[in-house]
Amino acid sequence: MKLSSRQKSFVALAVCLAICLVSLIASNLTVTNLGKVEINNLNVSLPTGETVRVLEYRPSNATTETPAPAIVFSHGNDNTAETYQNYALELSRRGFVVFAPDLTSAGLSSPVESDQTIGYSMYDLVEYLYGTLDYVDNSRIGITGYSKGGVNVMDTMNAYGREQREHPDTYQQRVSAAFVMAPKWDSMEDFATGINVGLDVGMFDPYSRLSFAPVEGHFPGDLSVKTEIKEFINQGVPGTFTQEQLTDPNTAVQIGHVYGSYDNGTGRVVYNAKDSTHGLGSVSSSFIRECVQFFTDTLGAPVAIPADSQVWGWNFAFSALGIIAVLTMIVPLCILLANLSFFKPMIQPVGEPCAQLKTVKDKVIFIVVSLGVAFLSPLIAPKMFGLANKIFVLDGHAGVSRWFLLGGMANSVLTWTTAFALINLAVFLIFYFVIHRRNGLRMKDFGARITLPNIGRTILLATLVFVLCYLVACFGAYVFQVGFRLVDMSWQFTSLSKLGLCLRYVPFYIFFWCVNSLIMNGCNRFKGMKESVNLILCIGCNIIGLVVIVIIYYATMFTTGAGLGEFSDWKAYMAMLYMILTMTIGTIVNRRVYLKTGNIYLGPVAYATVLTIMNYATYMIPDFLY
Repeated sequence: MKLSSRQKSFVALAVCLAICLVSLIASNLTVTNLGKVEINNLNVSLPTGETVRVLEYRPSNATTETPAPAIVFSHGNDNTAETYQNYALELSRRGFVVFAPDLTSAGLSSPVESDQTIGYSMYDLVEYLYGTLDYVDNSRIGITGYSKGGVNVMDTMNAYGREQREHPDTYQQRVSAAFVMAPKWDSMEDFATGINVGLDVGMFDPYSRLSFAPVEGHFPGDLSVKTEIKEFINQGVPGTFTQEQLTDPNTAVQIGHVYGSYDNGTGRVVYNAKDSTHGLGSVSSSFIRECVQFFTDTLGAPVAIPADSQVWGWNFAFSALGIIAVLTMIVPLCILLANLSFFKPMIQPVGEPCAQLKTVKDKVIFIVVSLGVAFLSPLIAPKMFGLANKIFVLDGHAGVSRWFLLGGMANSVLTWTTAFALINLAVFLIFYFVIHRRNGLRMKDFGARITLPNIGRTILLATLVFVLCYLVACFGAYVFQVGFRLVDMSWQFTSLSKLGLCLRYVPFYIFFWCVNSLIMNGCNRFKGMKESVNLILCIGCNIIGLVVIVIIYYATMFTTGAGLGEFSDWKAYMAMLYMILTMTIGTIVNRRVYLKTGNIYLGPVAYATVLTIMNYATYMIPDFLY
């Protein structure tokens, strides 16, 4: 029996929801170690007035009779507690109780209200664990964090150092081990003594170019020859390197070797992860292995599992599958809702493709302009990221404004995407006036015209699609305590206030995707070309420049250790990686919605709304505002 279009949409929606359910169940089973780890949402009140939301991963071995060692894990900028869930699941399955907070001003935690907060809540969380929880062995507490989270560890250790020096009679050691990952480097000479310290910075981390003085003949990220790293070892184990050896590149730090002793708190160890740039630390097997190994050695893992035995990849795979299912779900939802009586007036028949390249000149213009735009956008991305710091300025702080206040990275991507959209609009006008209008086509032939009532219907329908997709995230959070994540792309429950902030960015992304749809579903939908071939052509037009530039950047990075441009340009290239995926999926989603509804704007409006929240809900509110 042949299914109708409506029936096919129901089947497609059911499949997407089934994949989401499988993703949630599988992620939950992986994160909870098949039910042996309990995930709890805690709200901890700090003395400074903030409330911090903490994800607790409590293994079954942590009881009042058998207290377990605990670890506080701090995420970095523009992340939430869930970002480094792979670390939490690997540590908790080895018997550690893991506390992963949403830093103050991030996720579901309250904004910063006091400049007395140390480590964005890390210091006070340690106090909470040390004196409150009877299933935590408070003689074995560790702290760690990645990027800004690593800086938070350093801030906390410096606070302990001040207490130790200024109040030696009352100082009480609460932390036994601290592991600093990929921080913006600063001296550790003021750290409290008697605490084992580990450091891990990626071999290909762009911040190594900023943080450490270059050593001729060596990769920028090669920690073994860095003077600063030898000084770090000397701070824990004085005299390990002589004054002459500090600057001698022929005298190297042994990566992974423990200097001093973990038994008396003088241990110092340096790792140099080799499988990650800065932005991919949450999915780095080396970082995860070295973090697990450090705390196993310093605190003692209640469950003996080798650090190389990792299962987080399954969580990553199932979670990423859920992200793709949510984005795919947009198609059947748009089709089903569009067929409701209220929305039916916005549906119109989709005619055969009408665009043509009749002459050699037309074909040359199409190829040259398409390739030019495809490569121009990624090439200008680093400049657009820098321009954002000039466009968005608040209270003397670059990269943020009172209206667009989700942080510098969010506004950098906004600036680049808006510039990209304007370039695409120029391309659409070139194609229309230079080629298609001359061939007798009009805007209505591309479906570019839309009535005012249908604008309202399109926005309302897209809003309903977003709400229905978001309900899946709410279901995952409340039933399974997990969401969907692909590195920094996240579909998870967040607060209404954060949603409100994210929605301020949506109109700009709607503009981008609507312009892109006009090109791909109008100008580039060629007469006589097979649909599957045409779709591949459109995907290629959208991503070829991104793919080539990203390959060149990362090939250079892994060959020279330095990448291209300024050290901070890594953020632009990281954004391009996500753009390759979202442009591919978006091209397919928007084409399918257009073919089934005849509305060239519906798919882009719905897709842009979902995608903006997916990208922006993890961004932090800058602390200087509070």
